[in-house]
Amino acid sequence: MSLSGLPFVGRRAELSALRSALRRPTVRAAVVTGPPGAGKSRTGEEFLVAAEQAGHRCWRIRATEAAAAVPLLALAPLLPPQHADDPVELFREVARKVTGGGPRPVVLVDDAHRLDPTSLSLLGLLAEQAGLFLVATLPAETDLPEILRTWWRQDTLRHVPLDPFGPQETGELLHAALGGPVAAPARAAFDTAGGGNPLLLRELLRTAVTAGTLRDIRGIWCLDGSLDQLTVDGLVPDLLRDLPREQRTVLELLAHCGPVGLDDALHHATADALAELEELDLLTVWTDDRRTHTALAHAWHAPLLRARTTLVRARALLLGQAARVRAHGARRGGDELALACWDLDATGTACPDLLVRAAGQALRSDDVPTMCRLARAALLHGPNVAAGLMLGEALGQQGDFAEALPVLRDAFAAARTGTDVAAAAVTLATTLFYGVEQPADAMAVLTGATTRIGPHPALTACEATLLTAAGRTAEAQLALTRHPAAATTAEQPATGAAVPATASALHQPAAGASEPTSVPAARAGQPAPPPQQQPAAGASGPAAVTEPPAGGGSQGSVLELQARLRVEMASGRVADAVETCRTAYAAHRRLADRSAVYYPARNLYLLAVALLEAGRLPEGEAAAREGQAAMLRSPVPALTAWFPWALGRIALERGRPASALAHFREARAQARLRRQPFVERRALAGAVLAAAHLGQVAPEAAELDGPAGPDAPVRAWDTVRAQAWATLCAGNLPTAAALLRSAAGHALADGEVTAAVAMLDDLVRWGVAEEADALAAAAARMQGPYAAARAELALAAGAGRAEALEAAAERLAGLGADLRAAEGFAAAALAWQAAGHRGRSARAAQRSQDLAAGCEGAATPGLTPLPGADPLSSREREIALMAARGRTSREIAAECVLSTRTVDNHLARIYRKLGISNRTELPGILLPAAGV
Repeated sequence: MSLSGLPFVGRRAELSALRSALRRPTVRAAVVTGPPGAGKSRTGEEFLVAAEQAGHRCWRIRATEAAAAVPLLALAPLLPPQHADDPVELFREVARKVTGGGPRPVVLVDDAHRLDPTSLSLLGLLAEQAGLFLVATLPAETDLPEILRTWWRQDTLRHVPLDPFGPQETGELLHAALGGPVAAPARAAFDTAGGGNPLLLRELLRTAVTAGTLRDIRGIWCLDGSLDQLTVDGLVPDLLRDLPREQRTVLELLAHCGPVGLDDALHHATADALAELEELDLLTVWTDDRRTHTALAHAWHAPLLRARTTLVRARALLLGQAARVRAHGARRGGDELALACWDLDATGTACPDLLVRAAGQALRSDDVPTMCRLARAALLHGPNVAAGLMLGEALGQQGDFAEALPVLRDAFAAARTGTDVAAAAVTLATTLFYGVEQPADAMAVLTGATTRIGPHPALTACEATLLTAAGRTAEAQLALTRHPAAATTAEQPATGAAVPATASALHQPAAGASEPTSVPAARAGQPAPPPQQQPAAGASGPAAVTEPPAGGGSQGSVLELQARLRVEMASGRVADAVETCRTAYAAHRRLADRSAVYYPARNLYLLAVALLEAGRLPEGEAAAREGQAAMLRSPVPALTAWFPWALGRIALERGRPASALAHFREARAQARLRRQPFVERRALAGAVLAAAHLGQVAPEAAELDGPAGPDAPVRAWDTVRAQAWATLCAGNLPTAAALLRSAAGHALADGEVTAAVAMLDDLVRWGVAEEADALAAAAARMQGPYAAARAELALAAGAGRAEALEAAAERLAGLGADLRAAEGFAAAALAWQAAGHRGRSARAAQRSQDLAAGCEGAATPGLTPLPGADPLSSREREIALMAARGRTSREIAAECVLSTRTVDNHLARIYRKLGISNRTELPGILLPAAGV
C-alpha cells in the first residue's frame, strides 16, 4: 500500500460544472478556488485528463513567483521555440499552435494570481479570439486578476468553489487509499481531525499507518489510539513559525489546556492580537451560556504546538491556567476535571481526592482514557476503592485484563460499605464474564459479595444479567423473583443486609429530547469545537427519552432495569423490553454516581435489538445508527463493537445480507482490537449467518468451534444458528435441521423464547414444514407483529393456503423484512401454481422478484427459482408500470422514444409472462409492488 498520492474521489459535482462550462462556447474560463490542501490542482488535473480523452488539446501551466519576474516565462509550454518579438505576430504563432483544429483547447493555470501581466494578457486574447478555455486555480479569498474580473462581470466565467469533504467523501477517500473497508470510529476520527481537507487527510493517514495507530485487523482498518496526539510535521503552517510571542503563547496555552475562557486568553495577549489570530483562522471564539470561550481553530495544530513548547514553558502555562481557575473558585462544570489534568501534566501528580472526583467526571463524559489516567494517578497515593474500580473498568474497556483483574480484586477486597462491595463485585464479575469468559468465577464473586453484605439489588441484577447473557433466562427470571431488585438510597454497612426499596418510580414515558453534549475542558491538547457545532444525539430518533436531571436514583435500580429488559427480550416480551430500555436509559443518565453501571450508551444498542425483535425494524435501524453516532462522538472502546453488531442483526432481518456481513466483520475487528472475546464470538456467528444468506459458506465458519449449545457454560444460540446454516450451505440439510430442532427445544426449556422462534423459523424457511406448529406455539409466547407474521406464514405454507401466504408476506414487507416477505411470496406463487391459478401465481412471483431485487443477492432456500417464472426485463417493467398507471401505447412510445408498434409488442410479451390477457389486469399485479 502506497500513500504517496491519494486516489481522486468526490468532486463529481465540481468536475461536472467544469465540463459543462467547457461545452458552452460563450464561457471563456472557470476559476477553481479553495483553501490550501482542498485539492484545487488535483481537480484541475482530473478535468484536464478527461478533456484530453475527449480529444481536446491541453496544457498545464504552473505559475510561480520566480517565473512572474520574467514576462511570458510561465507560458513557455505554449510558445514556439523561435517566436517573434512583435506582440501581434507572437499572438498569431501561439494561436496557430494552440488551436490546430479539433475541439477547443484547454489551458490549466495553477495559482493564476502569480502570473505576470503579459502572460495573463496573452491568455485573455487566446480565450477571447481563439476559443481557448482557461481553467485557473486560486486560493480562497484571493482577488481575481483583472481579466478574470472582467469576464465575471460579462458572465463568461464560472466559479467552482471546493468545499471541505463531508463524512461520505472522507470515507470514500480512506477506503480507496487503504484498499479496504474502514471501521466507523476510524472514519469519524479522520473526518473530525482532517476537517475535510484532502491534503491534511493524506498526511494524517500516512502518519497514522506509519505509527501503527491505524491497523488492518482481519481486513478492516481500525483505529488503535487517538489521532489528536499525532504530529503531522509535513504540514506545519508558516504562520505558526512566524507569529509574535504573545500570539504564539495564546496558541500554546490552548494546545496544552484545551478551550479556555476569553479572559484567560486576554491574560497573555491583547484583544487586537486575538482578533488577528481569529482572522488568520488559527483561533476560534464562541459564546455559550454567557461565557465566551476560545480554542484552536484546527485540532491538529495542538500536537505541533506541544511538540515545540519547552517543558519549563509548558509547566508555567499549565500551572498559571490552573491558578487562574482556582482564583475564580473553580465553580464551573468540568473545572475539577480540567484542574486535575493540568496539575498532572505539569507536575506528574495532583491531590488524590481531586483526582478521584475528576476521574468520576471523566466517567460521566464517557472519556475512558482520561478516567484511566486520573484513576491510576490517584492510586499512586494509596488504596482507594473508587479509583480502583474506575481504573479496572477503564483497563477492561481497553482489553488490558491482565492488569484490570488484579486492580479490581484489590478494590473488592478493600471495599467496606455495602455500596462499595456491591459496586466492586458487579464490576469484577462483569469483567470476568465478558472479558476473560470465566462465568463460574463471575458468579462466585457475586455469591461472595452476597455473603458479605446480604442480598443487594445490584448483585441480584448483575446475576440476572449474566445468566441471560449465558442463555439461562429461566434461571435469570428466578433470580429476579427470589431477590426483587430495589433502589437503595442509604449506605449499608458491610456486615448488614441492604434495605430493599422500589424501583418503579424510575419509570418515565419516552418522549423526544436531545442527547446532551459536553465540551470537556480537561482533555488537554484536544480542543473541542463550539457546542453549537456538535450534533445532538437522539433529538428525534427512536432512542429519544426525556432528558433527566443529574443526580437521584441508584445504580441498583438501573442495573435492575437493565437486567429486566434483557430477560424480557430473551423471553419474548419484546414490546415490554422496548419500554424498559427507554426507562433504563433515562434513569442511567440521571445518575450522578456510575461506579458500577458506567456508560448509558450501552442501553442504545439493546434498544435497537429490542425494536428489531418487536417488529419495528426501521426504528431499530435508526436507533442503532443514532447510538453509533453518539458513540463516535464519545467512544467507549468495548461498545464500539456492539453497534455494528446490532446494525448487522437488523440488516440481516431486513434482507440485506451483504450489508450485514460488512457490519458483522467490522464488529469482529473492533472486538478483536479491544480483546473482547464475547462480542467477537457473536460477530463471528453473525458473519457466518450473513454469508449463508448469500448462499456461501464463509471462511469464518471454520472458526465456529467449541460447544455452544445446552451443555456449554454460555449457551450461544446465534452460534448454533450459524453452525446450522453453514451446514445447510454445505449440502447437509438433515444434520442442520437436527441441530436447530434440538437447540430450539433446549432454548424453550431455558426460557429463551426469542432465540427459539428464530431457530424454528429457520427450519420452516428451509422447507421443514412439520415445524410450523412448533413455530406458531413458540411465537404465541412472543410479543409483537414480527413473530406473529412469521408464524402465520409458516402455518399457511404448511397448509398450502396461497391467499394466507400472500397476506402474511405482505405483513412482513410492511414491517421491513423484505427477504422473509420475498420468500413468502415465492411460496404463494408455488401454491397458486399448484391450484391452477396462473395469473395469481405470476403476480406473486413478480412481487417476490421485486422484493428480492433489493436483497443484495440473497440466495436462501425460500428463493429457489420458481418453475416457469420469467421475470420482466427492466424495459418491460418500465413499460408495464406506465401501462398499469393508465398511459396509452402512444404516450408510452413518446416517453420511451419507441414506436407504438414496439410498445404493443412489449406489452404482448408482458401479458404472456404474467399470465394475463390485457392491461386492465396490470395494476393488480404491479402497482402494489411499486408502492402505489
